[in-house]
Amino acid sequence: MVQASTLSSPQLIAQAQLYGTVIPNELNVRSGAGTDRDVLYVLHRDAVVRITGQYGDGADSWYKIIPMTPGYPQQEGWVSGAYLKIRNTPPSISYYDTGYQAGLADAQAGRTYDPVGGSRNLPADASRAYTRGYADGYEAGRPGNPSGLQQYYDEGYQHGLEDGRAGRTYDPVAGSHNLPANASREYTRGYAAGYEAGRP
Repeated sequence: MVQASTLSSPQLIAQAQLYGTVIPNELNVRSGAGTDRDVLYVLHRDAVVRITGQYGDGADSWYKIIPMTPGYPQQEGWVSGAYLKIRNTPPSISYYDTGYQAGLADAQAGRTYDPVGGSRNLPADASRAYTRGYADGYEAGRPGNPSGLQQYYDEGYQHGLEDGRAGRTYDPVAGSHNLPANASREYTRGYAAGYEAGRP
């Protein structure tokens, strides 16, 4: 999990609409600008966010964001600017997530592993993200897969369902923060689906 310093006295900066792509495997989304703030949830590599605010500038900047990639809570939070690739136009697609969904669907349908079909005409960076997502999705979708990723989705779903039914705060972090990146992603996906299903 990446860490960053806390801002002592941040200043809000007005800005044009910006978007970001997560750089590390996991990035904590916090309740405020600083590592002393509570973790709300975790974003994974190549997740796309819309930036709604900013504190500080340069290496110490923090961005207020809301996820655009499916599977994450539609809840604003703060991330360190050091771990986002910033752009001023919205990415038309999250290639990792598109690849992930394609790999998941192929594995669940028993189709042959084929990351090339969906990435053939993409730029190099996008192709790498798609291929990485496809591999993770395919592994997660295999029946009885050796990595047991389905169990993390199921566990997350169950915890999310219970929290949603009980009216508790959305909190996928408690069950996923010590897991490997792929397992954490599956737990978070499962929790999000379960929480939504359990809400009155």
